[in-house]
Amino acid sequence: MLHRLKSFLRGNPYKRPRLTPWQPPARGENAGPPFEVTSIEMIDASPHIAGAHLDYPVAGYQGAEHQLEIGGWVFGGQFPATEVVLYDHQGIEILRTPCSIRRYDGAGKVSNAVEQNGGFWLPMSIVANQCELRYTLVAILGNGAHIPFANLVIKANTLCEYQSAIAPLLLTSLGRTGSTWVIGLLARHPQIIAIDPQHFDPRVATYWSGIIAGLAQPQSYMQMTTPGAMHSRGWWLGSPLSFKSNPPQDALLNYLHGTGVESIADFGLRQIEGLYQHLRSSQGRDAPRYYVEKFVPRIERLTLRNLCPGAREVVLVRDPRDVICSALAFNKKRGYQSFGREAVQSDEEYVRWFKGSVESLANLLDSSARPVHLLRYEEIVRSPREGLRGLCRFLELDGSDATIDYILKERSEEVLKDHRTTATPAESIGRWETDFTPAMRTAAREALDPLLLKLGYPATA
Repeated sequence: MLHRLKSFLRGNPYKRPRLTPWQPPARGENAGPPFEVTSIEMIDASPHIAGAHLDYPVAGYQGAEHQLEIGGWVFGGQFPATEVVLYDHQGIEILRTPCSIRRYDGAGKVSNAVEQNGGFWLPMSIVANQCELRYTLVAILGNGAHIPFANLVIKANTLCEYQSAIAPLLLTSLGRTGSTWVIGLLARHPQIIAIDPQHFDPRVATYWSGIIAGLAQPQSYMQMTTPGAMHSRGWWLGSPLSFKSNPPQDALLNYLHGTGVESIADFGLRQIEGLYQHLRSSQGRDAPRYYVEKFVPRIERLTLRNLCPGAREVVLVRDPRDVICSALAFNKKRGYQSFGREAVQSDEEYVRWFKGSVESLANLLDSSARPVHLLRYEEIVRSPREGLRGLCRFLELDGSDATIDYILKERSEEVLKDHRTTATPAESIGRWETDFTPAMRTAAREALDPLLLKLGYPATA
């Protein structure tokens, strides 16, 4: 690896990743490579970026194991590039690395580049089963600007063959959208199981998906052979890797990047399955088709979706202006600030700040490979029967009148009253019309209106 580093620093692009291209494994000629890089697109980001180049990977590369190395250079125009961040196409950050490698060849190819270190190296694991992954590389400049400069499309094949007998049902939403109420309804379906969602806020799948997402990356498991600061807590989670002059033997690397990653994913999925199978047995339930949990638009949700082809996802949305009103009222009810309000100085600023949260949710609707079901809070409040029937159709579950009647028969009013900030759910719809100040309306028009239309809500009057 040392000679590769010297070549990299001299500016001779590394023509192929370290791992040898995929060859049919001994287990059978029909098994495909763990992943394939299907396309790479460089984005013209001038004048913010003076120039950028990817040395590797190249389009058509087939990985022998689950590790993918991304390396190259990016030079800013007026401001230097300080970091490179890899984002999922839905805006979720995957990994980041500093631009800390001197690349003289890159600086020589762009006439208006500021003096800087532009080289970067980002090793990552492809933690996914049978799906298409779309990533964007973004340069963070010295002035804080985030500038996309490359898109990558990767086809992931089988990572681990273990498939849960109880599939994940993700209820993805923001806070104050009625998620506690909706997940309580879903959990009453005979074919859906949950851990008492109205008394607790269980995140079993989020917990284990986060562990998989962390431990399956080279930045973590390479600490076994080339540890960093072992005196710090959580050192085994790792930090951005650098080129090493004394790497482990190739046979060991191939195990860590291959079987090691597969074992981490397999272990995490089995832990989730084991807990819900225990819950099913303790409750005397017949074989349920799904377990349901709340999720937020972060890497844990993405990891579970990418690993479980049988997963289903319901994206619960509510008029963002009503969500803001509900959050402000709930903060007042509890006597302290939360839901992001603690990060800003005024309610008007909070409306603008909230744009990022709404964007993260709206991006989830762009999921053609693994579709999601859009459920609006207003629809489930006004027409719960129709809303539940639509959910049952999406999940391919029994949606008969008898089942819907059973789901709606009991409402945990004593539990839900602690969550409410209006006398009834119906009164919470459209409350922003009276609660918003003129300044908040102006902020909503400027920051939220384009997203409102995407989610199916009218613009701010």
